[in-house]
Amino acid sequence: MTSNQFHGHDFLSIQPSLRAQQKIRIDTPVDTAAIDAWLHDCFGVEEAVLPAGAPPARGDGAGQARAAMERAFVLYSELLLAAGIPVFPEGRVLGVEAEDAQAGLYAIHFLLPALDNMPVSLFAGVLKEALRLVLGPLNTPPTQEAARTLLDELDRTVVRTLKDNSPLSGINVAVCGEAFRHRVPFRHLGRGMMRLGTGARSQLLYRSAVEGDSSIGSLICGQKQISASILADAGFPAAEHIAVTTAQEAVEAARKLGWPVVVKPEDRERSEGVTTNIRTEPALLFAFEQARKHSENVLVERHVLGFVHRIMVAGGQAIYAVKRLPKGVEGDGRRTVQELVDEANGQQSRRPPWKRLTPFPLDDLARACLSELGLTPQSVPDRGQWAALRPIASTADGGDVVNLTEEAHPDNIRLALDVARLLGLNAAGVDMMSTDLTRPWHENGAIVNEVNYNPAFTTSKREAHAARLIPALMESDGRIPVHMVTGAGNLLDTAQELKKRLKKKGRKCHLVSSRWAEDAQGRPVPLAKASLFDRSLALLLRPTVHELIVVATPEEVFAKGLAADRLESVWIAGADSARAERLTAEIRVRFPTQTLRRV
Repeated sequence: MTSNQFHGHDFLSIQPSLRAQQKIRIDTPVDTAAIDAWLHDCFGVEEAVLPAGAPPARGDGAGQARAAMERAFVLYSELLLAAGIPVFPEGRVLGVEAEDAQAGLYAIHFLLPALDNMPVSLFAGVLKEALRLVLGPLNTPPTQEAARTLLDELDRTVVRTLKDNSPLSGINVAVCGEAFRHRVPFRHLGRGMMRLGTGARSQLLYRSAVEGDSSIGSLICGQKQISASILADAGFPAAEHIAVTTAQEAVEAARKLGWPVVVKPEDRERSEGVTTNIRTEPALLFAFEQARKHSENVLVERHVLGFVHRIMVAGGQAIYAVKRLPKGVEGDGRRTVQELVDEANGQQSRRPPWKRLTPFPLDDLARACLSELGLTPQSVPDRGQWAALRPIASTADGGDVVNLTEEAHPDNIRLALDVARLLGLNAAGVDMMSTDLTRPWHENGAIVNEVNYNPAFTTSKREAHAARLIPALMESDGRIPVHMVTGAGNLLDTAQELKKRLKKKGRKCHLVSSRWAEDAQGRPVPLAKASLFDRSLALLLRPTVHELIVVATPEEVFAKGLAADRLESVWIAGADSARAERLTAEIRVRFPTQTLRRV
């Protein structure tokens, strides 16, 4: 594999991909049933992702090699996704050749999805490890002990190493995963910055922040005091708090606001250093010191009854609304809290480490939280009763959610949208403290507790509603129309004629070849790029380009794949019938094309 900054689309791939070759040796028959059991039962891979078809015959070495590589692709993607790198299962075997059938040596030609602007060696290394596992430990049926040992080792040696050396995160996986499911192309520009779509229909993205977000709004969100002040000035329900710098000031603030109070760092998110429902001075002093560990700027806030509800908004739409529950277990009317906790921890221990929730505790803080509910570890909660083990949902401890997207009162949704608009945010997580999100905020004393720029976007327990994100952000499917002129003869003249034809229909096309580029008005566009791939990609990355005609010889077309993942039309010029038929067949196999014509 060679090191490339950007990768092409080829063989109908949605993601940019690498074309490569790998030699593998089949020493023992490939047990596809055992490998699939590992992938599904131990790694948690969905059955729909596993390779389909009957297992290869024992004497079919090429088939065995293909089956092993197809399963290595699945594991390759699983490990990358676990590390927050959005590369989805799309690898495919293009061909298998016997190098030495007697010795079980085969050369596999394949297409491997990868992310632009990350070291190619990273992807090659992960695939190598995946193939080693498929041909080795995973080639025998899994046992519970073997699975635990292998998964823990992979988490330590592969997943955590990838995480530590990647600018990406689980939010990238969630957002790009929705783009992949909507068949919207995406490219990594570097340092975690992404571009969804192409040209004038594209969108810059950093985790869940988009290019339409105000930089001033992002600064406001990072400072709770000024954000609350701005919301209050605009007539929205906001938190009441007092900034303090000393413990004595915190006590005075609590007396002024009235007990109970909340203490939090002024400039931190995700509930870090937050203590709620403080009713005594000793508890207040302890909470103040906890908040000071996270920031020198501390707020004492009037306590508001209820739970935090997150309303995710994007593109002027509500994506989902959830009630955030603190870490806890749900009662079933039969088992004690202790039994429910043991079962929850047992379930998590059977999952891969990177998919596990934080442990369910029964420490002193958990017992105190249970006591507030009149429970102990030996109590049997009612069916559906939430036995909280922590006072609030937080990044450190985790929690659970209840999806209220359909039940949330329209006034609360409208409030979230208005707040995001006030701060100039196209995408935001608006947190409301409310006793009941199905009632309007102005009837039950709810407040906007916090507005989050670049919020954590997740799909768990809200999959159908989270799918609204990409349509809310993107115009159509996020692509501009791309045409290609190829074949023989003066291709540039043919492309110019096509451009004139499209212009009569009111369409504004840029044009690019390996030597020439022009805008919709025919003015030259200088490009500091040499190859056709890089020059066409350069224009597809520009939001000023509404349509593109790519002029390419067949050699240029098939050398590296295309910068675009789909073509609206292909025009084959100057080729005789036989060559035109070959070109047509090859293009249909390699690139999704709406129409294909000879001229």
